[in-house]
Amino acid sequence: METRDHKKRGVTKSHKSRQLNTNPMKLRITFSSLMIALMCTSNISYAGNTIAALPDSGSFTHHVGEAFGGGIVFKVFKGDDGKEHGLIVAVENLGRATWSANTSQLIGASSKSDGAANTAMIIKAGGAKTEAAGLCDAYEKDGFSDWYLPAIDELEVLNKNIKTEKTSAPQFLWSSTEDHPGSALGFDFNEGTSSMSNKKRNATVKPIRAF
Repeated sequence: METRDHKKRGVTKSHKSRQLNTNPMKLRITFSSLMIALMCTSNISYAGNTIAALPDSGSFTHHVGEAFGGGIVFKVFKGDDGKEHGLIVAVENLGRATWSANTSQLIGASSKSDGAANTAMIIKAGGAKTEAAGLCDAYEKDGFSDWYLPAIDELEVLNKNIKTEKTSAPQFLWSSTEDHPGSALGFDFNEGTSSMSNKKRNATVKPIRAF
């Protein structure tokens, strides 16, 4: 059983300037079994799992729940450049890992919304390939190698747009957002809350990428 050594904190609000796909149907992810499915009837096959084709999402080419770019789209928005962008979550977990062995000083990965920048900073500071950020940075899927450890706000959006089956097994995922010299933030998909935990804790690692 995983030791819960973290303190509960309020869920961080994600940026309101980025418009989320508001389709009411939600994708269901069971992190422990790596099963992805959608609660509707029109199904397609993806990596041996069942997902569903969502209805047209208006002005967006892509939609939440779409199999695209090596994973599953969980956010779509129009950027400042007027173009369509989004976030993709990997279907599989990368196992469990520590955040960092460095618990004596801040690395500087403080962004709550930019996991890519946090991951780059962690790697630059000497983060090991066997640690959470290193595993995401080294991950490749369907020709895409620009994966990273999500920031805490990005995990909150994932939780909001994806319906997760609650299980008795821990579903605490590391974010790339540092909290204190000895702790970083993670998100509990069973409880729907973010919290800080010791960097040496072994927690689930799931990469995301942007398009």
